[in-house]
Amino acid sequence: ATSSKILVQVNMQVQLYSSSATLARGNLRIYRDIGGAGYSAVYPLTDVLNVGGTYNNSAIEISTYQRVPLILDSPNTTSAVNYKVYGRQNNASSMTISNSNGDSTMILTEILA
Repeated sequence: ATSSKILVQVNMQVQLYSSSATLARGNLRIYRDIGGAGYSAVYPLTDVLNVGGTYNNSAIEISTYQRVPLILDSPNTTSAVNYKVYGRQNNASSMTISNSNGDSTMILTEILA
């Protein structure tokens, strides 16, 4: 139904590496596609979720477990809805969102209104 809402729960393993700086940071954002029309930002709308941090040595590799806050989305459609998490390295040599051991999950639950 067009009045249904989608509860989006995201947990992910994010690995960051920096070979020459004391910063290892990245950004995450959740995007949605309705009926193949193209992806647009859902959460956060005007900013990004920051991961990583600042450390005291000059070659760092960190692995962090990110839990994105629960999102209650209102797509107002009966078409297929797809969600993706986009990551971007920021002050890091590399950034990987891992799912090799099932560490990253996205659970979508339709809530009928």
